Amino acid sequence: MIEYFLGAPDKLFTTLAIIAAAGFFGWKIFAGWLIINLELDIQPVRQTKNETEDWLSILLILKKGPTDGLWLKDVVVRIYDSNKQLLEEIKDIQEYYNVAITNNKLDWSKQPKNKRKYTIAPNEIFRYGIVREIKAGSPVIIEGAVYGKRPFWQKGFQWRASVISLPVSKKTKEDSA
Repeated sequence: MIEYFLGAPDKLFTTLAIIAAAGFFGWKIFAGWLIINLELDIQPVRQTKNETEDWLSILLILKKGPTDGLWLKDVVVRIYDSNKQLLEEIKDIQEYYNVAITNNKLDWSKQPKNKRKYTIAPNEIFRYGIVREIKAGSPVIIEGAVYGKRPFWQKGFQWRASVISLPVSKKTKEDSA
């Protein structure tokens, strides 16, 4: 075997290069190269609308890390009462992904011909804001879930986050009046 490599140094270097490449990719897979890094953040802000209702603004933030791009497949925000009863499920976030293009200009009035979902590039930040009216004086739980894929990894990935929005305090209501 040694004579084989000593007689042909190019075969030795080729073999060592293959072993090094296999080791490199093996390490990358072991260390999480196939895992898409994404941070999901929900930022609620609540203000008094009237005696029975509050405004609840929800800012959903997706911060993509430096590893590969992410093809969003589904994004859902749910609002629950304090007893974990579902108040609302917001799925219209999917409509936000693409804007139609007409004559090389963005056209907000039309649906895009290609219904492809939004792609988040490495280090990109995706923000989506919504406003809802909710019952005053009661806490709510806000939960966000994101499902996405990447090429060559068809299983997909899922992220979830939740926050609690407490009622506006009476002191804050009096200060704003």
